[in-house]
Amino acid sequence: MAANYWRVLFTANNGGAYPEVMGVGELYFYDNTSGLTEIIAETVTDSGNQGSGYAGDKAFDRLDSTGFASAIGISPSWVKVAFAAPKTITTLGMRAGPAVFATPTLYSPRDFKLQSSSNNVDWVDVLSLSNVTWAAPYEYKIFGFSPLGQPRNPRYTRDMVNGGGYRVVGTVDELGVLGRYRVRLCDRRTGAPLRETWSAADGAYAFNHLAYRAEGYFAVAFDHGASPQNAAIADLITPEPMP
Repeated sequence: MAANYWRVLFTANNGGAYPEVMGVGELYFYDNTSGLTEIIAETVTDSGNQGSGYAGDKAFDRLDSTGFASAIGISPSWVKVAFAAPKTITTLGMRAGPAVFATPTLYSPRDFKLQSSSNNVDWVDVLSLSNVTWAAPYEYKIFGFSPLGQPRNPRYTRDMVNGGGYRVVGTVDELGVLGRYRVRLCDRRTGAPLRETWSAADGAYAFNHLAYRAEGYFAVAFDHGASPQNAAIADLITPEPMP
């Protein structure tokens, strides 16, 4: 389904004192019809926020220290992206509210929907999630559905091309300092991005349920600190069997 307007509609948080207030660290729109490709946001608006430092565009700035915080007294709340040309979005990524928010996991969304519109008036539910919980600030979750736009499992989609019984694991550091970094796995033959995750505090990351390809993958880790270093690359990766 291609549309000019896409939004995430939030209807409940995880028990924050203000039930209508949502805290979101980051949002990611992907098209996974032929490998996971991020759709870069264009014009971002929101239903109301707690100041310009917490506006909807902060959910797309790819910074650990920012995020969207919806205004008190507005329910439901939303973050909307308008595109100049219609876009197909098949997968939604989301991060819990960052630690700068009070009790970020409680204010992170529990119930929400991904919606599309051709006219910015009439909205179609594309993906509906409920009872989503978060364990830590800025935790990453990905919610996918079939390339045809018909939901299967609300959190996972079977990958008939790149999926299988193998995995890629590793650790990432910045000049010897282990930590949380964005890591992207790509197909070495085509260069197509296949998976994306964030490493844990100890630098460990894993990409599960991959097809076996001898020396068939490479991983790129990005530094989002105040003084970012060049990306680190692990090449010629052969996956190992899933435990």
